Amino acid sequence: MSNSTTIFENSWSVYQLLIEENYMHHAELRSLLDSSFKNFATKLEALRILDLGCGDGEPICSLLKPYNISSYIGLDLAQPALNIAAERFAFIGNGLHLYNANMESFEQYLDEPVNIIYSSFAIHHLQDEAKYALWTKIYNNLENEGRFIMIDVARENKASRSQYLSDYIDNCINTWNKLSKEGLDLINDHISNFDFPATQTFIKESLEEIGFTLIKHEHPDQFHHFWEWTK
Repeated sequence: MSNSTTIFENSWSVYQLLIEENYMHHAELRSLLDSSFKNFATKLEALRILDLGCGDGEPICSLLKPYNISSYIGLDLAQPALNIAAERFAFIGNGLHLYNANMESFEQYLDEPVNIIYSSFAIHHLQDEAKYALWTKIYNNLENEGRFIMIDVARENKASRSQYLSDYIDNCINTWNKLSKEGLDLINDHISNFDFPATQTFIKESLEEIGFTLIKHEHPDQFHHFWEWTK
């Protein structure tokens, strides 16, 4: 087994525990996603979906089964996760396209605009300038009246990145009780090195400046957020 595969499997098992225990409010966020699909996707003849940082395909995979999926394009840097996603999305058939690629490169994998662009806990890994550039590409490749749905972490407006990290790690230590020390260490290392959440104001003002209109913004706690935007 390669080192990269071992790292993925260790991280994936920890992440599954976070989902099972609802530490990151996946249940509430999944419910919001389901509601958005029911309000929007049912009006479309077929869905053309772009998923940025698709991982293993959940939670969106199980929510898509009632709909006619013309195409689902998913990008992720973790090939083991894409292998799992390929099995989960097999019901889509020839419309399924998964790429081991950086989400910022998505334009080369599209041949027409899509009507839903979705990203869950991925965009916060980018610096703010790169976030803005990605959101601009998203806007340019979304159909008019299409939906951009983003689930992610965000900072309180007055909180620095260092304060956010301190607060988030304290929350993990105090409330994620079923996580082992090794699991906490893995999460601490990950967010300290790879998490660059924007402030809520930066997100809202940037997306509105690009041209998006906000439909919904909800957050079950101070860290984890759900946004639905339209073009």
